[in-house]
Amino acid sequence: MKNDLIFNMYLAVRLQAKRLTEAFAAAGFNFLPEHFMVLTFLDMEKEMNQIDLAQNTIKSKATITRAIDKLVDLKMISKIPGINDRRHNIITLTERGKFLYNELRAIYNKITKNALKEIPQNELECCLNVIRKTLANKWLIFF
Repeated sequence: MKNDLIFNMYLAVRLQAKRLTEAFAAAGFNFLPEHFMVLTFLDMEKEMNQIDLAQNTIKSKATITRAIDKLVDLKMISKIPGINDRRHNIITLTERGKFLYNELRAIYNKITKNALKEIPQNELECCLNVIRKTLANKWLIFF
């Protein structure tokens, strides 16, 4: 398995998530990478419904609901309830959420820069192309 691409991608993602969680905690944030991903998609898209957030973060609807509830409690996001289904809420970043996201993003950038510091740019671009193609295949299932 040590030469298996998908297995190694999984290990790299898990290690990065662990480092990120530790760095967030050291900075006083009780955050998981899942929370950061929700904030990142909202920063990029400005608003999303709960179902789209679940699909884009590749998380279950229940997991994304818990993450959203936590972020609402922290006043980092707001949600406008859906008419027929709670998962159809429209989710946006609050001003507090935008401010704190920028702090979290700085931590993320530092951790990522450190993880990639000795890898040449052309290798990073090649890896990113492989990952994009793998994601486009939509067949990834880990264990």
